Amino acid sequence: PIDAFVTISDENGGTLPAGTTISISTDNGELLTSSVEDIVDCGDGGASEFNIQIASDGVSDVGTFSIVITTPTIEETHVYSFTD
Repeated sequence: PIDAFVTISDENGGTLPAGTTISISTDNGELLTSSVEDIVDCGDGGASEFNIQIASDGVSDVGTFSIVITTPTIEETHVYSFTD
């Protein structure tokens, strides 16, 4: 599988606020990672780290995976390319 290690934090490198949801999707292969993570404000002050795994569809080509971060006040989308 394709492994992508992602670190997500607020603009100061701290923990995202309680109520934040992180959604992950891909247009190539099968997402092996949970598609939604709910963030609970644990007060540790650090960033959240995720390992995203995508299984190949058996055809070597370029795909993308998207991460949508929804906090109580904003929504932000990040798109990354990969080759399987």
